[in-house]
Amino acid sequence: MGRRFGSGHFFGRIFAISSCLILLLVSFSPMVFDALGEQGAPENGIGEGDWIIEAGDNIVKSHEMIELTGNLSVQGDGNLTLDNVTLKMNCSENGEFKIEVLPGGKLNIINRSMVKALATSYNYDFYFRAGYHRYTHS
Repeated sequence: MGRRFGSGHFFGRIFAISSCLILLLVSFSPMVFDALGEQGAPENGIGEGDWIIEAGDNIVKSHEMIELTGNLSVQGDGNLTLDNVTLKMNCSENGEFKIEVLPGGKLNIINRSMVKALATSYNYDFYFRAGYHRYTHS
């Protein structure tokens, strides 16, 4: 005859499985939420690949020097503020990378922030599409 367990054993097993699932969700939630936010954000002042400020993002960078090897795109309803930041576009040929602010996107360049090419012999492109918002103040 098989072994019978009471309902207490069943609910204990359900509780253990539920606890493990909750622990996994809590452990991995920062990675999930980071993946949903700004894409390609520079880390430690270095950005490799495209940096995309998505709709709903409100990103403020302060007192940093950022070297970006890629494009910067501020999408509609995205907001990027550079506050005392030097953003250097790392192009290896003219027009290789661009900064683009799409309709509804906001780019605020304030408090002595600068945007320039890392290698002054190569230029990057800068586009403000119709309906953009830009604020500059030194």
